[in-house]
Amino acid sequence: MSSSLRESEPPPGPTTSKFLDSSPPESFGLGDQFNASDANSLTSVVSETADKSLRQDESYFSTPPRCKSKYTGSRWKQERTAAWLADIHLLSLPKYLLPIGIVLLAMGLAILLVFPPIPTVTIPYTFCNSTEHPNTTCADKIKENPELKCTCRKSHELRNDFVGTVYMDYELVKFHQNQRDYILSVDDEQLQGHIFDKQCHAITPSSMCRPNRLNKSRPIYPCGRYANSLFSDDIQMWAPDEKLMGWKLAHASGKARMKDLMYIPPLNKSSKCKLADLQKQFSKPMKWSVAFWDKFIKEGGVRSERFIQWMRPAAFSTFKIPYAYYEGSNMSCNHNSSSTQGKKGICRGNYTFEIQYRFDAASYNGSKNIVLIQRSIIDDVNHFLCKMSISVGAIATCFSLIALIFQCRENAAAKKTEQKSRNLQKSLLSLVPLIPPPPQERAKNMSPLPPTEGNVGATESQVTPTSIFFR
Repeated sequence: MSSSLRESEPPPGPTTSKFLDSSPPESFGLGDQFNASDANSLTSVVSETADKSLRQDESYFSTPPRCKSKYTGSRWKQERTAAWLADIHLLSLPKYLLPIGIVLLAMGLAILLVFPPIPTVTIPYTFCNSTEHPNTTCADKIKENPELKCTCRKSHELRNDFVGTVYMDYELVKFHQNQRDYILSVDDEQLQGHIFDKQCHAITPSSMCRPNRLNKSRPIYPCGRYANSLFSDDIQMWAPDEKLMGWKLAHASGKARMKDLMYIPPLNKSSKCKLADLQKQFSKPMKWSVAFWDKFIKEGGVRSERFIQWMRPAAFSTFKIPYAYYEGSNMSCNHNSSSTQGKKGICRGNYTFEIQYRFDAASYNGSKNIVLIQRSIIDDVNHFLCKMSISVGAIATCFSLIALIFQCRENAAAKKTEQKSRNLQKSLLSLVPLIPPPPQERAKNMSPLPPTEGNVGATESQVTPTSIFFR
């Protein structure tokens, strides 16, 4: 029987062979002969033992075990921490705008009172007449031929004294420097002095300089629309006694590091190329005169202070750019004012400005002015920030006051509504005793009847008709 049973069993597989090959436990009394019940018990024990071993041995699993979750549940990682949220609406404006408006108003008024307005004189000269042809303006002559020389004189009377260093700026009106195509029309390699190769041959400018890139197949230096529109007028100032005043060219106020990195002259000491190579192989910009181009190259090319000042784009269409400054000598004014004795500056009087007219502002319906100004510690543009602070503070204060009025009205309406609801509640409470309670409440609140012969310990709900009759 045992031999037939072993022959009928399937051959041991790879997962159960280690259990069937081992000797059976002695608790079943197995030997050379055993019955069918003992075989079934042995099979069940072997299957349970195999299942337990398979669960413990991870090598028998076809898929890797799942990774443990890294969820910590912290309030910080789940963004459930306490945070301040601005409550912005019309009724919350006063607590935000009113302090800001008061601070701006106080700051603007303090600056206006402590620092007096800066003396400023503006002299327009867009349509000044030519000294050679008094009946013709320089704007008309330049429009006909940009190469023509035109000199004009403009007289102006200074009514106040300028004590200290005086600055001369030129102002352009309706000239837009903030357009994208205009700002990008520059070759950075030219600005950094890379205009020649090793054999001193001219390098073609970048395509960003179009249409001011080539002039009759010769590269333009400096190329681009930005450099082509450079302010090219020369201005001199004559004193009332017809003496030329010693104005010095204004320096760029930017960082020296940026100036050294961005604007490098092409003809430096280490360069093998000469000035003649530059003049032969390159051409001037379209709107420049030959005399101004030669002067530009001798001053260092893109390294000149006038060019560096111009290459800073202005945000608005009306802007001022420093041109020169005058430190002056000891003031010897005719009126002998005590405020000018022993000080440097410019006395009041009639002064003459001589202008070499080259920049054509009338072609784009613009204008140009000469501005005499003195700098301040707070602001260079005549208290612009001060006036802006006062205006913004006044607007913020007005809006906050309007919102405060609305808030007071809303609070008054809320108080009236609350008072009405309280009065209504009191009136309703006064009517409560007149409303009969529900039956269940009546049964709870009923007191037991006085003890009689028929209803000892009975309540009103347990009263019989006879007990009611006798009550």
